[in-house]
Amino acid sequence: MSSSTYEHFEGCVLCGLIDTAISSGIFKIWTKLIKKSEWFQLLDNGGFFTLFIPTDAAFSRVPPEYLQALESNPEELNDFIDHFIVPEFASTKVHNSHYSSIAGDDLLIESNLSGPSVNRVSIKIENIIATNGMIHAVDSIDIFNTKKN
Repeated sequence: MSSSTYEHFEGCVLCGLIDTAISSGIFKIWTKLIKKSEWFQLLDNGGFFTLFIPTDAAFSRVPPEYLQALESNPEELNDFIDHFIVPEFASTKVHNSHYSSIAGDDLLIESNLSGPSVNRVSIKIENIIATNGMIHAVDSIDIFNTKKN
């Protein structure tokens, strides 16, 4: 794992994506949002996905009104979450690689001396393995800054 604010991951071992995220203790806001979305059942029970999940520290920099608007509008919430889900294995070990989010964003994983990033957003904890995918903890909600044409 990269050197970061978070020394290491202390969460559920051999759990699905949702339980792994919940057990980490650093994704409380994302967990609250995902439980209200259409993604909750799918991410809890099936598929194989890579999630770029903003930490609670990342969400703390978002205006509360924005989060309230997401929570009250299921369609907007689902569209928001689509930006953070890749329907395949997206490891940070494959540097300078492009992946597409469900929303169609081009997500570029890079690595330099300060650690891995996705679209220049720092990945605080990388390659957290779950039984149905992988999680990368990111320090901003702004990972979807480029779109594929």
